[in-house]
Amino acid sequence: MSVDGARSYDIKIWADVQSTDCANHAHGKPVVDYLTAHPCRGLERLLATTSVNGKPVGFAQSSLGFVGSAPAVYTIAGNFAALERKDGTGSINDLFREGYRLPSDPSKLPSPDAFDVQSQDSGVTIVDAFYLDRKTPNNDPALVQLARDIYLQF
Repeated sequence: MSVDGARSYDIKIWADVQSTDCANHAHGKPVVDYLTAHPCRGLERLLATTSVNGKPVGFAQSSLGFVGSAPAVYTIAGNFAALERKDGTGSINDLFREGYRLPSDPSKLPSPDAFDVQSQDSGVTIVDAFYLDRKTPNNDPALVQLARDIYLQF
């Protein structure tokens, strides 16, 4: 898949899982409690690979939408995005946590990685990106940019 604009990426999706119950696919009491109180209308999670500046990259992406009417549902999504950005609150389970794998290492989400959360209208997208052939600097700018570039593509 290529993204229109100044940067393009050839993306290979290795796992694509859709669910309807976000709370059952989350961890951390604050996040689980929030998703129980504010049910999602759907959750799509991906494991994919691409390259950034010629370096192999993997990423785990979770996209969810909330139930409700505008403008209240926008507040629900925005509050969830803010909760996701806080340390120690939990998150949606990336597909590694539920047994899915890329064709090569890693077998779990590396730490550190590049983390980004985007929210628009009733939706929220969470991306964890990492280099496949080296240690990833915490919130590597090129990988955060990748997450932002592909945000509206899935």
